[in-house]
Amino acid sequence: MKVSMDTITIIQADLENTAHVSDLREIWSILKLEGETRYETARSANNATDFNIELFKNPAVGCVIFLAMTTEQTIGIAICQTCMSSWDLAPVLNIHDFFVMEKFRGQGIGTLVIRFIERYASKNGMSKVTLETNVGNIDARRLYKNLGYSGAAVDANDNCLLDNKQSNSSIVIQLRKKI
Repeated sequence: MKVSMDTITIIQADLENTAHVSDLREIWSILKLEGETRYETARSANNATDFNIELFKNPAVGCVIFLAMTTEQTIGIAICQTCMSSWDLAPVLNIHDFFVMEKFRGQGIGTLVIRFIERYASKNGMSKVTLETNVGNIDARRLYKNLGYSGAAVDANDNCLLDNKQSNSSIVIQLRKKI
């Protein structure tokens, strides 16, 4: 579905706002289903199926969630976590889950969301943004590369792989970008 870029708004979700929580729950369920279908595996070891907003609110988790919205609906999310880089001696923002609804992909919405996240990280004194993606997720890899992210592929045991051209869905690429 074609959407005008000037109608897209990116916001930090308010986890006390029932509309934001409802949208997050809906998009999370679509993300989870697509992940299970694409990679033929459950998204978590405990096969979590119930969305629990209290987990995202827990200060120990350090969650920051962004919503991509049109005037009619939420069309994407980025679930991020803050952590500390002992190497940079500065906070880091990790994009843990990133998702744009399929019918809105390929229109630059992912770029808008990531640029918003990068500005947020910079304004909050973070040294870099990190993320992981499956090696088989070619569209996401292309997006991240075009935005300046680089990194290495690792297998399920965190062994670095020099040849990351395999399409094994258990291989994850860890990427980062200095801010």
